[in-house]
This record gives sequence, structure tokens and C-alpha cells, in this order.
Amino acid sequence: MEQWLTPKGYLRYLWVIPYGFAVLVIAVLYLRFLVRLSRASRYRFTLAAMIFLGGAIGVEMLSAREADLIIGNDYTILYSLEEFLEITGVAVFIYALLKHLADESPVIRITLLQ
Repeated sequence: MEQWLTPKGYLRYLWVIPYGFAVLVIAVLYLRFLVRLSRASRYRFTLAAMIFLGGAIGVEMLSAREADLIIGNDYTILYSLEEFLEITGVAVFIYALLKHLADESPVIRITLLQ
């Protein structure tokens, strides 16, 4: 990527370009699956993705800009916000998935073999 673009500003970390493109491709591939979900599950899954990607790509780009503006790499608040959003997105996704499973099958039985 550095052959074509100079890593500065919001694009200091150039990985966001190919990964952002990969996210769009995956989103298109899963669009039919998402549309077939119930409205509540679709909302929860989309919310989880937006929270996660907001941290992973959005705050990462803000961190890149901040890294260009300050001397050194002391942007721990943005780093912490990024990690918080990623973990929160994963937690919301796990909740959405479990809620979807509970709605689809009210009884789930787990048998442990001895």
C-alpha cells in the first residue's frame, strides 16, 4: 500500500483500506442472511457490527490522525476507546446470537456423557 499512498493523517495505518474493503465484501455476501433474520435479530447483529467496526476501523483512523499531530505515540485514551468498542461489539454480538437462538428454539438441551 505504501507504494501508492503516503501513510499520513487518517490513513497513517494503511491496513484500514484493504480491511475496509474486505468488510464491505463480507457484508455483501452476508446481506441475504441478514435480511432473512427477524427484525430484532437483524437490528442486534447490525448494532454489534457497527460498534465493533466503529472501534476497529473508525477509532483506529482517529488514532492515526492523533499520532500524526503529536510527538510520540501517547494516545492511550483513543487506544482504550478502540479496545472498549471492539470488546463491547463482541459482547453485543454474543448476546444477539444467544437471544436469536433462544427465540428460534425456546428449549435447548445439553447432555453431558459420562
